[in-house]
Amino acid sequence: MNDNGVLVISQSSTAGTLAIANDNVFRLTPSDTLEAVALVGVMKADGQATIVPFWRNDAGNVGLQVATRALFGPASVKAGVMYEPTTTDFTASLATLKTQVQAAITERGGTTGVAVAHAGFDEVVGIMTAAAADPVLGSVRWYGTDGTALNEPLRTNAVAAAFAKKVNFWTPTPGVDDGAKARWEPVATRIAAKAGAQPDAFALAVYDAVWLAAQAYLAAGGTGHAAALKSALVTAADGFYGASGWTKLNPAGDRKFGDFDFFALSQSGSTFSWTLAAQYNTQTGVLNRK
Repeated sequence: MNDNGVLVISQSSTAGTLAIANDNVFRLTPSDTLEAVALVGVMKADGQATIVPFWRNDAGNVGLQVATRALFGPASVKAGVMYEPTTTDFTASLATLKTQVQAAITERGGTTGVAVAHAGFDEVVGIMTAAAADPVLGSVRWYGTDGTALNEPLRTNAVAAAFAKKVNFWTPTPGVDDGAKARWEPVATRIAAKAGAQPDAFALAVYDAVWLAAQAYLAAGGTGHAAALKSALVTAADGFYGASGWTKLNPAGDRKFGDFDFFALSQSGSTFSWTLAAQYNTQTGVLNRK
């Protein structure tokens, strides 16, 4: 893309490995680094003092684990457990996780302040189904990442959902700025009328991406001016307040600030539902519990 003068604007890429300064990839969703800021902010606010990472071995989740560890403070983070994307039997991984969780509990003299920080995807259902039978793993808080937020397989699996509720599993996804409601609500209403479902922050970022591309195109005088178009895109993003809020970029061309919605599972009878538990603003560091 750099060699061919092609610019890419992504509405959903978050991998830290793509945070490259001066390349031609621009991302309008908060990256792993910002998600880690939100995660650590929430865990600290919840009084967590020691975390045990548990993550899937892929670029995005490894990046989240690395960023979270660095921000939380390496001295307060256990070695953790990594598992491969092909893993379906989590017996061995959970046994190692249990050992580290038990060590943290012993060191702290109780379960207060000890948490598991999970980074993965749909395999969380198998993980929590297996962990449900273990009293040690069920005695501490669990946190997730955007890969498990609003996860439908987790919500509909009775055993896994019950465990997630027991450990007060909070998991974040990029959210929209409440202050930008006057901008995003009309757009969201029109999209919902056509699609039959409410658009999320990623969808609203697509809307903003089109506006930014158009503004940059006009400012640069049309096609054939890759360098000018790139500069115009950055300038447009730095001053644009769209449906997804401020789109100011960092040196890597990624969104500089972001809001995150944290969801948890609630229960009514035998039915589990995802409910908004809190919102975290990475620009202000403010946590609003719901």
